Amino acid sequence: PAIQYNSRTCKIQTLYVSFRDLQWQ
Repeated sequence: PAIQYNSRTCKIQTLYVSFRDLQWQ
């Protein structure tokens, strides 16, 4: 479960960063 949770968090973080990057441009 820990790995799954970590992977999910990583996915959300990547999505959030991508969204922020798009907004920044």
